[in-house]
Amino acid sequence: MLETWVQKLASTAIAVGSMFFTSITGTHATFEQPSVDVNGSQIVVSATLTNCFTEELDRILQSGKQVRFNFKVDVFQKSADPDIPDSVIVSNEFYHQVRFNLVDNFYRIVTSENDNTRDVLSIGEAHALLTTIKNYTAIEADQLPDSGEFYIKITAFLHKIKLPGMKEDLDLMSYWNDEEPTLVTQTFDRTILAL
Repeated sequence: MLETWVQKLASTAIAVGSMFFTSITGTHATFEQPSVDVNGSQIVVSATLTNCFTEELDRILQSGKQVRFNFKVDVFQKSADPDIPDSVIVSNEFYHQVRFNLVDNFYRIVTSENDNTRDVLSIGEAHALLTTIKNYTAIEADQLPDSGEFYIKITAFLHKIKLPGMKEDLDLMSYWNDEEPTLVTQTFDRTILAL
């Protein structure tokens, strides 16, 4: 009961603060450190989402509201004809979710791609877990066509959330200037499997 009351109080404070701003100062979130590797019969991708937190977004993370960082990973086959768009071979989505426990002062992070739950004490640790994609299986070797060039595209996005005291949902994408950060890897072919 105490946690619910504290959560409502924190969420209301954020909501009231947000009402006095006609616009949200966002940031330009980007991906860095991309890598494509082979793990057994899987092609895996790693990357880090950077420059994606603002002071106000951090306050929302600390409010006790559940926030999800959503990721979409698409594997494309490049078209040999410039007039024909590249085709998607595999498309998957997963999320990294955070909820701050206002009573016990820890962040619970859930990473859906590996069904892992971890509790951390600092917002810096929470940031790292929310933004790091490590060896995510983009495609199995037997799903990769025999010929052609391929690349992986990763996109991140946030959903709207409801805060007590606000009539409308708060669009968290405003903190990323309404732009979905996107990463496109270098092209590769099936010879990557021989490495």
